[in-house]
Amino acid sequence: VVQINDTVLELAHARKSSDRFYFEKSDVHIDEVFSEMSASLFLTGHSHKPYIQIKDNKTIINPGAVGLPQGNSGLAQYALLDIAQGTINCVLRDVAYDYEKLIHQQFSSGMVAYAKYWAISDLYNAITGKEYTKWLLNRVYADAKSNPDLMEDESAWLQYTKELGMFLTEPEIV
Repeated sequence: VVQINDTVLELAHARKSSDRFYFEKSDVHIDEVFSEMSASLFLTGHSHKPYIQIKDNKTIINPGAVGLPQGNSGLAQYALLDIAQGTINCVLRDVAYDYEKLIHQQFSSGMVAYAKYWAISDLYNAITGKEYTKWLLNRVYADAKSNPDLMEDESAWLQYTKELGMFLTEPEIV
């Protein structure tokens, strides 16, 4: 909870009751998020998709993400908040992003070696603005319902990654 002048803001990575809970502007759970709010403004992020949602004099803002943006044409996203005399104005912005640098950092940080398919799909999310990680996980989970061993099967993850058209090495992705 942060106070700026007379305005109280609540901030959380996801939502107040769960840092893992993923919701978006159109999510059926957004009414629950509004009901949890004690302040008039809630800043959230987890989905990495920018939006502003207003209901009953309460506002939820997701500025998107600079590092791994989602849901747009692959531009980095942020929000500008102007809070003055009890008035809140917000503008969502998109800016050009150095994707070759992101790709290099993802590989050089060791993230790809540690969590290969998650890291690769997140790179594709950032580059394209499309939901590669979500598609990959949905594909694996769907098949794992009938064959739980697939969750630990490296060859299955590789197959699903290739089915989605993703490359696995830095030079291929760049």
